[in-house]
Amino acid sequence: KTAIEKETNHVSLLDLPGSGKVVFLDNTIDQTTGMIQVKALFSNPDAHLWPGKFVKGKIHIGEIAGGLVLPENCIQFDEKGPFVYLVDKDVVTKKAIVIGEILNDKQFFISEGIKGEDEIVLQGQINLYEGALVKVIEQQKEEK
Repeated sequence: KTAIEKETNHVSLLDLPGSGKVVFLDNTIDQTTGMIQVKALFSNPDAHLWPGKFVKGKIHIGEIAGGLVLPENCIQFDEKGPFVYLVDKDVVTKKAIVIGEILNDKQFFISEGIKGEDEIVLQGQINLYEGALVKVIEQQKEEK
């Protein structure tokens, strides 16, 4: 289904209460502003919205269930397809995965092959191979 046909699509406005239903979603992005044109139907009992008014909002097109989202740098490819490196007791194993959807340039929805409790290698895959011994280094959180 397209984004317009999905029953779960709706738009919420950042500065106004309520939500509406998407009726048009342009397939191009304005290169100068980074905006995309969307038309939506809203209930407008308090007359906050006027024809042609520009507003900021969030489009919710649907939810994906039953998998995990990984950053692109975790995912490797070989002749058999996509895989990730897992670490179990400081030993690396190669695990085949199924990419369900590409969410954006940097994230992939993984529908099969890994579980939430798996320890996945996030960087340094270039030197890894099946059975390699590794030392896990916890990722440091940046202070703000």
